[in-house]
Amino acid sequence: MSEEPTINKDLAKGERRRLPCGSCNAATNHIVETSIDVEGEIPGLLEYWESYQVIQCLGCGRHSFRQVKRNSDDWIVNPHTYQQELAEHEVLYPPRVAGRAPLRRLVGVPPEVRTIYKETHKALLGGQPILAGVGLRSLVEAICRHQHAKGGSLQKRIDSLVDLGVLTHDGANILHALRNLGNTAAHEAEAYSETDLSTALDVVEHLLRSVYIIPRKAARLQKGQ
Repeated sequence: MSEEPTINKDLAKGERRRLPCGSCNAATNHIVETSIDVEGEIPGLLEYWESYQVIQCLGCGRHSFRQVKRNSDDWIVNPHTYQQELAEHEVLYPPRVAGRAPLRRLVGVPPEVRTIYKETHKALLGGQPILAGVGLRSLVEAICRHQHAKGGSLQKRIDSLVDLGVLTHDGANILHALRNLGNTAAHEAEAYSETDLSTALDVVEHLLRSVYIIPRKAARLQKGQ
């Protein structure tokens, strides 16, 4: 049975870290404004340290929350110093990834497609790569459905988008890659890297712009003429 932990306040106050900022959409310097710091022990097993912090971006001034956990049974080798050190597990709230802000104006995007996009984006930022992979495939399926693509399989429906003039052949090849990524996530529960998923989401966002957002803007301009 674990013993009662020791709780302190503001041990981490004033510390500075470079972290992703949801407003700046980049990695920026943050400062810890206040913290609750916990130190405890599970007798005979391990010691642990936890810090719950209110942090502020020194760029835009936005406040957010950071949680850091370490324990004496979790060691890694620092890739820079090649020395062993305790692994640090960090959670940021709201979840975010530097440079991965969502599309903010989705006017013209069908509600079904918009909902799947938002949930997929949240899964990626929330560190849920398998769900993000499945979401990407669902996005491709929803776009095909909304564009009335024909075919008994997703592969054929993607090819149908080329015949309908919605996609180029290069665009179809990219969607086939996303389809395969989603299949792997759904059927083999394989998680792709954050970098691969972020690149895949870039492709989907470009597709949303070209299929829905830009044509709607163009139509509004023509009406204005």
